[in-house]
Amino acid sequence: MKFQKRLAGKFAAAALAVGLAQAMPVFAADMTAAPDEASEPTAVTAQTHKSFPVHFNPLVSPEVLGGLGGVAALLLLLGLQQKTRSSLIRAGVSAAFVTALANPTLTQEERQPLPTQVAIVVDKSASQSIDGRDAATAEMQAALAEKLSSLQGVDVRVIEVGTPQNGLAANGTNLYEALQKNLAHIPSSELGAVIILTDGQIDDDPKTLSALSTEQTPVHVLISGREQEHDRRIVLESAPAYGVLKEDATIKFRVVDDGTPSEDADRILVTMTVDGQRPISKYVTPDTSIEMQAPINHGGANVIEIKTEEVPGELTDQNNRIITTVQGVRENLNILLVSGSPGNDTRMWRNLLKSDPAVNLMHYSILRPPAKDDDTPLKEMAVIAMPTRELFENKLDEFDLIIFDRYQNFNIMPPHYMHKVAEYIDKGGAMMVVAGSEFTTAQGLNMTMLAPSLPLRSANSITEQPYAPEVTEVGQRHPVTRGLRDEAQPEWGRWFRIINADIIENEGDVVMEGPDDKPLLILSHKAEGRVATLLSDNSWLWARGYEGGGPYAELMQRTAHWLLKEDGLEEEALRSRIEDGQLVVERQTLKDSVSTVRVTSGSGETQTLTLKQEQPGLWRASIPANEQGFYKIQQDDKVSYANAAPGTPVEFNGTLSTLEQLKPLATRTGGSIERMSAAAPNIELRQDGQPMKGKGWIGVKQSQADILTDTKRLSLLSGFLGLGIFAAFMAAAWHREGGGFSRKTRDTASPAKPKELKS
Repeated sequence: MKFQKRLAGKFAAAALAVGLAQAMPVFAADMTAAPDEASEPTAVTAQTHKSFPVHFNPLVSPEVLGGLGGVAALLLLLGLQQKTRSSLIRAGVSAAFVTALANPTLTQEERQPLPTQVAIVVDKSASQSIDGRDAATAEMQAALAEKLSSLQGVDVRVIEVGTPQNGLAANGTNLYEALQKNLAHIPSSELGAVIILTDGQIDDDPKTLSALSTEQTPVHVLISGREQEHDRRIVLESAPAYGVLKEDATIKFRVVDDGTPSEDADRILVTMTVDGQRPISKYVTPDTSIEMQAPINHGGANVIEIKTEEVPGELTDQNNRIITTVQGVRENLNILLVSGSPGNDTRMWRNLLKSDPAVNLMHYSILRPPAKDDDTPLKEMAVIAMPTRELFENKLDEFDLIIFDRYQNFNIMPPHYMHKVAEYIDKGGAMMVVAGSEFTTAQGLNMTMLAPSLPLRSANSITEQPYAPEVTEVGQRHPVTRGLRDEAQPEWGRWFRIINADIIENEGDVVMEGPDDKPLLILSHKAEGRVATLLSDNSWLWARGYEGGGPYAELMQRTAHWLLKEDGLEEEALRSRIEDGQLVVERQTLKDSVSTVRVTSGSGETQTLTLKQEQPGLWRASIPANEQGFYKIQQDDKVSYANAAPGTPVEFNGTLSTLEQLKPLATRTGGSIERMSAAAPNIELRQDGQPMKGKGWIGVKQSQADILTDTKRLSLLSGFLGLGIFAAFMAAAWHREGGGFSRKTRDTASPAKPKELKS
């Protein structure tokens, strides 16, 4: 019996020793094996450290492994219940078997700490240019960068907010969006701190930052600007995009005094101009909605500027004005057409004007002059008498354009009615005259009280011969006739009649001519109004397509719109617009040369621009529009505005530096917020959980992240080591169960003899 126990013990020890002896070379071989693939480590100054974790790599599925473990546990419970002497040893054998299938692996890992990331966020928006804030911010940034560079294992990245994009200044300080975009990919364990250099005016929503774990990273804020600041600004509350001509547009605004109030806070003078002319001033009360009426005098863009007087010592005067544009439109175009005897020209005019649904046409044709005398009873006449008194006394100002088509003065209208038309023109009305043979007679319009409104000295003869109308040199520069001739129709059909007239010098521009350079179409200004004179009644030939015709509809439409003062057809105009990040300046003129243009940006920066001729009469230049807001362009007495962004730039809606907007973020993250001082705060590396701010210093949370650079593995229960452990448990079980078997055999072989009973 003792021999069997000694034999089992020696066998178990031998098996375990053999397993360990066989495992050591395997351990040495595995630990010198090549490392697993790992990403390139980031260069840091911290030393590499090692660890020895144990991992399990099961040789069978987790389900099978769990099932075997459950069976072993069940057998152990049964053995304990039956008080089997080797139950625990058998449980050890089962556990060794299940553990071997779980394949425990000892891993040696070499890890290298990752650097601590610190982000310096620099506000580059327009409001930082106020009161030396940008210079103070630049100095603070340089000082912080120097202090951070002296810390071991710290990487600094600079994030700029509010920088110009595509040539245009950013529309506000979108701080939270910039943080989200630049820091979302950095784990919170690596991000040591965020240091924000700004004036505190933030324009986006803090919810944008929800994806960042800012609660685990201190955010420190240093505010530029002074504590005692004040500024005056105008806020545009409402303005219509369109306005009806000859009516007023209502502009609603209010004046706001931020910060320390000025002495005249209860009485503020504001001035409104339309196209830089006719200023209208009034006194207003701050923080009160004010309405002012802006007259819409012409079609196209009416530029309305409202500005307030400056306050001594205020931060900036760039927000002391607002500029908006109202497009002047005609609700309905009322045209009065008065024709002489019926003809082809009259039909063409009616067809052209009636084709436009926005035109209200009132047409009167003189079919029966008073001098005509016959025996036809009046009750049988279908001709309606012309309501001259109603038209020329009461409703003349309601018409936008009056056209006299071959009109003959048969004394239908008293002379003072023609004087009324002349006054209508002087006040800004428009008239077009189409002259026929009647122009050379005593019944022509040039012989009435309208003569002073015409650019003619006399018209006493007619030339009747074929000719093709031509655009004059002046006409090549005039927007009404420039580009009329195109490649699709290089030649125009001929006309056959022209009125010979002497043009008063400097009274009009001859844009088209007939044979022998005779004036054909004259465009002239008269006081506030305009007059177009066509010295032929053959234009209908173009409309009919005679000999290929000509640009009849385009010519007449352009002429009518020029008479109605459409901005795009002005012969002397300064225009500007923003196009693809460029400020484009155009000068339309009939002159041979133009002077330089002065451009003033919203920040007050001024530069001179030289224009180059692109087409006859059209000069152009462009520069990058690097600022947001309105640009003012001036040349001699011409002024134009271009808007690089709608309304007043967001940056100037609030200019006072403030701690209030970013205080919740700094407080929530355990960071600090204070105004910039002459010296930058000290910076200390702190462990997670320690305070991150103190008097004169700010904390940076040291990185807790590392990167795996090398691994070596050893399977603990594989090969002879696992076999040795398993054999040791088997030997122990043999030893245990072997002892129990011998004792039982002895008891069976030598039963105790019963004692004899004495009789």
